Amino acid sequence: MTNGPADTGHGLDPSACADRARELSNRSLVLGEQNHADEALTCAGEAVMHYRHLAAEDPGYRRVLAKALSNWAVALDRLDRYDEAQAALTEAVAIHRACADDGPGRQDLAIALTNLALNLTQQRESEQAVTPAWEAVALLRGLLQTGEGDEDTVNHLGAALTNWSNALRAAGRGDEASEKLAEALQVAREHLDPADPGSLVRHAQLLHNLGMDRADQGSIDEAVALLSEAESLLTTAAEAEPGYRWMAAQTGYELGVRLAEAQRAEPACDAFDRVVRWRRKLVADDPDRYVLDLARALRNLSGTHESLADDADRPGDREAHLEAAMTAQAEAVMVMRDLSGHEPRRRAEFTETLLEYAVLLDAADRPADAAAARAEAEGGP
Repeated sequence: MTNGPADTGHGLDPSACADRARELSNRSLVLGEQNHADEALTCAGEAVMHYRHLAAEDPGYRRVLAKALSNWAVALDRLDRYDEAQAALTEAVAIHRACADDGPGRQDLAIALTNLALNLTQQRESEQAVTPAWEAVALLRGLLQTGEGDEDTVNHLGAALTNWSNALRAAGRGDEASEKLAEALQVAREHLDPADPGSLVRHAQLLHNLGMDRADQGSIDEAVALLSEAESLLTTAAEAEPGYRWMAAQTGYELGVRLAEAQRAEPACDAFDRVVRWRRKLVADDPDRYVLDLARALRNLSGTHESLADDADRPGDREAHLEAAMTAQAEAVMVMRDLSGHEPRRRAEFTETLLEYAVLLDAADRPADAAAARAEAEGGP
């Protein structure tokens, strides 16, 4: 089992040591969110070192040591060091189990078990993941039944049920997996607070997950209904909190894909149009992270307009949709041209975007422009 960085004898008094450990843990979380994975790992590991020292002197620090181990596991996981992350989570579970003598202790144990199950699922150890996932759900249900739980317990139960569902599906137990997702959604519905963006988002995430589950099973109409409800909730949340915009865009994108699969081009077009508007806002704030997503949404929007042009009964409608398709595709070409210029691995996707544009230009009776687009596409490696 991985024990973390060795204690080098920091010489701090317990109070200063605790303050230092807390500061390192918080810094690790911030660095992780900023994609500074190596630095986040260093801070998380040092926090574990300090908490080990404290827990050896005072057992009252065992719970916080266990939480620090879970945080360290997250940092390890970001660097694909899954075996070490599993060892840290296994130790965290053992500590929490020894301290689970009250409601908060049992809730901490449930959270640690959920994290361990997720790690096992990621490592394709799905059969082993089912047991800790089930135990986490059982603990959280028990807290709610005895009145020891609170709103956080409800939220953790929803996450634990979703995690259990994922483990069951990975283990080939699809029917059971669907049942757990449905239960998670019911829990969220019963505790939905329309005035709380966080509550809306948690509910929407479950709707999204269940919608994707139904889509995977071929139940496209049901998937569309669930994803539509999720997108509506996320739109409300994103209007209140810009940090949720990416989620509204992602769910809208999946909705558009499913509508297109169902050959419902008009609502698919509307969905992709909303996605493009969200992603424009995201690119304005963080272009490096979201510009590729914007280009892909533009391509989807163009494709649905092209489908509508093909199905149009009136010449005016055909021309309008074809023009909209070319406008969206032209912007996608521009974005991908710039992106592939400094990210060569995007060249193949840029070539596809150009060839799609050439097809549209041919349809608009612009053969010279179509030939230029194909020539540019053929000029790549």
